[in-house]
Amino acid sequence: MTYTVVPDKATNDVFTEAMWDTHIKDNFNKAVPRPIASTFLAVDTASIIFSAIPADWAHLCIMGYFRNTDATTWNQICVRFNGDSGANYDWQWLQGFSTSPGGGEVLGQSAGELALIPAGNAVANTFGALHTWIGNYAGSSNNKSYVSSSGAKFQNAASGQAWRSNCGHWRSNAAITQITILPLNAGNIAAGSKVTLYGLGN
Repeated sequence: MTYTVVPDKATNDVFTEAMWDTHIKDNFNKAVPRPIASTFLAVDTASIIFSAIPADWAHLCIMGYFRNTDATTWNQICVRFNGDSGANYDWQWLQGFSTSPGGGEVLGQSAGELALIPAGNAVANTFGALHTWIGNYAGSSNNKSYVSSSGAKFQNAASGQAWRSNCGHWRSNAAITQITILPLNAGNIAAGSKVTLYGLGN
């Protein structure tokens, strides 16, 4: 199913079911992000897994709202593809923490970083927001890459907020059929966290 250019219509033209299917339904299904799966945590959980991801789309998008349970102020939320926990993930990061910029490069890790999120010692009821794009996830000829942007608040005081941008890479040509989201360090993903996986394009 591909995008079809919508034709001009003349006065008194009959709008048929076939026109609806081709020019509206099919176009809408491919031209806008569509939810594939969504998870809301009622209890603290070690990881969130999206499995059997269909290969129908050009790209994937993850939208999330996260907190960690570890007894620290903040933690990182990460991703693994197809259950691969080998040293196959690299990422670059850039952030603003309060008024201080920073950045760095991380190579050969067991998961790829997506975001900074509040942890157990952060101010109560704060969660981090996350938006991630994964390009050409169903391809089987090239390594996979993603771009992620996130923001979080940890305390109601100076240096208590952060914005972070990541670009990450998985050293595999395999089509992505499973995505696991998990903390980089200790703790679980906290109850109240929510994440949705979307497909986009064709």
